[in-house]
Amino acid sequence: MKNPFVRYDMFHGWVEATSVADRLEMVRRFDVPECEAALGVEGLQESVAIALHKTMRLKRECEEEFTRYLMRGKSDQGGAQ
Repeated sequence: MKNPFVRYDMFHGWVEATSVADRLEMVRRFDVPECEAALGVEGLQESVAIALHKTMRLKRECEEEFTRYLMRGKSDQGGAQ
């Protein structure tokens, strides 16, 4: 995957976010594959790496909880008719 910190700006074209503040703001909207790709970016700041790991953990936990929720719903519907 390409560098997820590169984004398109209608006035400047393709721009890479390099500041900690800009990168932390972007991490909030990343999905797990984008977080994994961002961890491979050269010169990644430590605080951004920490935020990426935390974001991945939280998103995976949410996905697991959502899957459990869906499975409970299916098992509840299985016996009712």
